[in-house]
Amino acid sequence: MLGQRKVDEKSNEITAIPKLLNALELAGAVVTIDAMGCQREIASLIVTKKADYVLAVKDIRSAGPNRCGTRFCY
Repeated sequence: MLGQRKVDEKSNEITAIPKLLNALELAGAVVTIDAMGCQREIASLIVTKKADYVLAVKDIRSAGPNRCGTRFCY
């Protein structure tokens, strides 16, 4: 499945992504989103809709080394 939503004028994809996710049946799906969508609220919405996700994470130097690496669960 592929989803797309036009971003409202004077807005950005962070506000458009939840609207798109709410419009889709995601149970059992794997959702992929680029680094702009790497937000706690977006990840929480995906999990609430019984889906899994792969979110891109930018290299943020101020976060310290391996900060994301400690968050992975298997």
